[in-house]
Amino acid sequence: MIQRKSDMGITPSEMRWQILQRAISRSTERYELKLKNWKDKLAKNQDPGIYPDYPSNDEIFALAEEMKTFVSGSSYVHEEKE
Repeated sequence: MIQRKSDMGITPSEMRWQILQRAISRSTERYELKLKNWKDKLAKNQDPGIYPDYPSNDEIFALAEEMKTFVSGSSYVHEEKE
């Protein structure tokens, strides 16, 4: 199967891979921030609440889909999850 390069010089597969990598990075950064906040509260003898969960594959793939939808120009509806 031959893939054509987009105007940006990358194939659709390369673009999807980049979007997935960014979704992984963004999810990991969010987790690390939540973990830091949890540890800071613990260090201050405050109730840190529930230990933050590492993002699941489903959460990462959902973020990647959201990013791909935005990039493709489809109707974009953002739903913040917390």
